[in-house]
Amino acid sequence: MKTVSNLPIELLRPIIQQIEEAATLASVCLASRLLGAEAQRVLYFSPTDFCLRRPNQHIRLLACLLQHDRFPPLVKSYRIPAIAGPKKDAIWARLPAVLPLMVNLKDLSLMGFSTDFNELPMDKIICQLESLTWVQIDSQLSNVLSNWLPTQKALRKLRWIYRRPVEIPPTACPNLQTLEGCFHVISTLLPGRNIKRLNWIADPTLKMCSSVHSTLNILSEPLQTLDLISFDTQLNAIHYHSLADHLPSKCAVELNGGNIESIYKTVLFLPNLRILILSTQNGYSDDFVLPDEQRQPLIQDLFAKSSTLVQVYVVAKLSGPNTFYECWENGSKREGLIPLKYILERRG
Repeated sequence: MKTVSNLPIELLRPIIQQIEEAATLASVCLASRLLGAEAQRVLYFSPTDFCLRRPNQHIRLLACLLQHDRFPPLVKSYRIPAIAGPKKDAIWARLPAVLPLMVNLKDLSLMGFSTDFNELPMDKIICQLESLTWVQIDSQLSNVLSNWLPTQKALRKLRWIYRRPVEIPPTACPNLQTLEGCFHVISTLLPGRNIKRLNWIADPTLKMCSSVHSTLNILSEPLQTLDLISFDTQLNAIHYHSLADHLPSKCAVELNGGNIESIYKTVLFLPNLRILILSTQNGYSDDFVLPDEQRQPLIQDLFAKSSTLVQVYVVAKLSGPNTFYECWENGSKREGLIPLKYILERRG
């Protein structure tokens, strides 16, 4: 009798890849060896997607990875949940043993204190990442990532929150294209690399001084390679007028968490601005969309105030992790909504 298990693997694989619920994938794992192998491939590709808001499940996941050596190599994406207290400690207690087993990991996201990161056996973590998020909550000195980054030749995207000066060899991360970080990280990693997208993350502890201004002058040349620069408009100590002369006219500017007043200031401080992306409009909320009755007058007024502005993209719809934008050209709205990644691809 012919069953689903008799289908060729070329047909089975795309079917199983459409399953999004962990419970369903777990049931498929029990159906047969063939179905189980394919379901495990999907289930463990990014296992933390299924338990980010369930710390107990996350702890059990790490225990499972330690007990069954065939599972860790299946993991391609791992993200630590943003939790605190004993459960956070329980997860970090297991990470030093689990991370070295994920030899095929491509996407890693960690958030913790310097004491947490100092416990990681970085010399045993041999995976070649393409994307890394490393958020150190405190401001204590830690060289863990600085010493390990030169081993990551395939890294293309780095989000590194660290508020102390860093030292990285100029040959490290040669393929880096997207950089997100505070002033010290940017001033070290931006020069000498062909970075296309820069997210300048706010650092409230940074004060504008002569050393900061001199560093901005040094960054003048690497800033010329950018296709997009993003700002937190309310907290960033690096003001627009400090960078206006250094940004190329082709560079798009994305504003995160900006109020309307800061948007107008941006247009005035960047006289050559051609492309503006408005990702949020109210405080620091990630789920705010400016109402239609406010969006249209704002954008038309921006075009009226700027003689160089050609395109404005503004958040119009949120769907899960995806954010969709309206496109306005020369004061008129175009039909349809597009995600940010297509905006960047269109520009590239």
